[in-house]
Amino acid sequence: MGLGERYARRLDHLFSEAERLTKLDAREIRAKAAAEGSLKSGASLKRIVRVVEDRARTAVEEGLASLDRRALRESTRDRLRAELKARLCKHLNGDVRGLPNAAPFGDAVIRAVEDLFSEAEARLVTAVDQHATGFAPGTPVSWVKAHPTFAFVITTGAAVLAIIISIIALLSGQ
Repeated sequence: MGLGERYARRLDHLFSEAERLTKLDAREIRAKAAAEGSLKSGASLKRIVRVVEDRARTAVEEGLASLDRRALRESTRDRLRAELKARLCKHLNGDVRGLPNAAPFGDAVIRAVEDLFSEAEARLVTAVDQHATGFAPGTPVSWVKAHPTFAFVITTGAAVLAIIISIIALLSGQ
């Protein structure tokens, strides 16, 4: 069994576990909302979508951590990240999509729930893409890390200039 097959099995396990836990959480959210008399408020639908995203994010993070533990060529990492994104989209468009049953609420609520799912999917896919580049928006990046060649040239130039000034000072002092 190759690396790709092992990783695919790992992702199957991660996302099936995410689905199982999400279904349990959704059942608990509905039961609690029913007990509180707030089942028809729509807040439970938002909570369920949030749980779907949180559980999927955990699966994505574990999948990415599994990649990080291996010394792989970048082309292999890219292929496995693409597999992760495909499994993520399959998961989000599978059984968990129907967990926040919005049908009794009408078309507007159905569209709102779909929008929440689309936003969650976009955030999670972006997280996978950011893992590939090592860049997350809003994360400060030092100038030296962003421009290593220029930093080397400037540092070397400053050192040479300091040596020249030291030599001139020594020669003029005699």
